[in-house]
Amino acid sequence: MTFELRTHTADGDAIVLRPLVDADAPALQKAIDSFSNRSRYLRFFNGAPSVPPAVMRRLTEVDGILHLAWAAVDEKTGDIVGAVHAMRDEATDEIGEFALGLIDNWQGKGIARLLIALLASEAMSKGMTGFNANVLWENRKGRALMAALGARSLGSQSGVIQYRIGLDEVLGLFGDRAQDAALQSIMPAIHSGAVQAAAA
Repeated sequence: MTFELRTHTADGDAIVLRPLVDADAPALQKAIDSFSNRSRYLRFFNGAPSVPPAVMRRLTEVDGILHLAWAAVDEKTGDIVGAVHAMRDEATDEIGEFALGLIDNWQGKGIARLLIALLASEAMSKGMTGFNANVLWENRKGRALMAALGARSLGSQSGVIQYRIGLDEVLGLFGDRAQDAALQSIMPAIHSGAVQAAAA
């Protein structure tokens, strides 16, 4: 049975957080298809109306070693509303490539922090120390998220900023945010090792 954590967003919506699996491909495709053109552009750096099949395959081929991923699911409908990924070329690589996507009407509810906390915890247990994230300069929400995570800029090129996210720092920051009820509801599973074991 798939490991699941149940909690609520800041405005009370019930969500389920769990590892993303290969069988989620149709649900993830549905979620990405629901993105506005603007959201799709900010997420994939491309305004095309659909994501190429090769990209979808890459997003759903999760092996728990080279590709780690977690999903947020609307408990009412069972629909995936967001997902976060870390990918690396070799099992010994300490830095993974980070990606995050949330459907439009679920943004601003604190889900990103929940998914990132779970991903960071799993990644640390598998030898990673950080993530690299590419964010378009015009993506103000993305840059604000990087600032909230304590990420540092590694430079920019052609309007894209590359950030380094330190996993220790992220989990330390999140652990200090006692006012965030949803975040605090999942921290016991992280600290106990349940998250790491579930994604093994």
